[in-house]
Amino acid sequence: MKQINFIMQNKGGVGKSMLTYLLALKHQKDSNEGIENLDKILFADGDILNLTTDRQCKFLTIAHVNLMDKNQKFQRDKLLRSLEYFSKVEADIIYIDFGASESGQFPALVSLDYSSDLFQDFAQNFEIEIIVNVVVAGGTSFIPCTDFLKNVVLALNRKITVCVWANDWTFKNDTPESLAELSIYCQKEGLAMNRFGNFDTDSSVGSEILNKIKFGCGFNDYDFIHKMTLRKELDRL
Repeated sequence: MKQINFIMQNKGGVGKSMLTYLLALKHQKDSNEGIENLDKILFADGDILNLTTDRQCKFLTIAHVNLMDKNQKFQRDKLLRSLEYFSKVEADIIYIDFGASESGQFPALVSLDYSSDLFQDFAQNFEIEIIVNVVVAGGTSFIPCTDFLKNVVLALNRKITVCVWANDWTFKNDTPESLAELSIYCQKEGLAMNRFGNFDTDSSVGSEILNKIKFGCGFNDYDFIHKMTLRKELDRL
C-alpha cells in the first residue's frame, strides 16, 4: 500500500523542513548503498509561500502542494485532490512538508469540513496509508507545539496514525521534565515518539552542515567528517 507522510506543526521554526531534509538525505544514502530505490520515494513541498523543502532538497525532484486559491485564501479540500493525485503516482513512499499555516488548517479539515471517519474512508478508498508526523520543539515552542499535537490527535480520533518527532536540539536548555511530559502523553495516546536533530549546530562541523543544507546539498556533497556526523543522525530516523 502506498504510504503518504504529512510533516506538520503550526508553530514556525521548529524543524519541520530540517526533518524533511534529513529524511530525504537518508533515502538518498540508502539508495546509494543499494538498500532501496530512490525512484520509489517522492518529496513534496506544501509550504507554497516559502518553498523551503524545494530549496533544501533540490538534489531530488520535488513536487508541490498548493492549498491556496487564486486570491491566496486557503481551500482545505484541495488537500484531498492532492492526495488523490499522489495515490496514482509511481512512488511508494511520499513525504509532504507542510508550512505552519497549512498545518494549522489540517485539524479543521478533518473535524469541521469532514470527520475522522470520512478521512479514514478516503484513505481506504484510494488505498493509501496516511501517517501524520507532528514535530515538537522545546523551549518557548513546547506549549504551542504540544497544543497543536493534541488538536491533531483529537481530530483524527485514532482513525489515522500519528507519529511524534521531538527536535532534540531545541530541548538542549530545557529541564528533562519537558521531554518526559511529551513521552508520557505519547504513551497514554499510543503514539510513536521519535527523536531527531541531535547534533551541535554551533560546532564547526555542525555549522558547515547547516550551510550546506541551505544550498540544497545531497549526501555525496559532504566530506567524510560531515558524513560521520550525519550517519549517526540518519541512523535514528
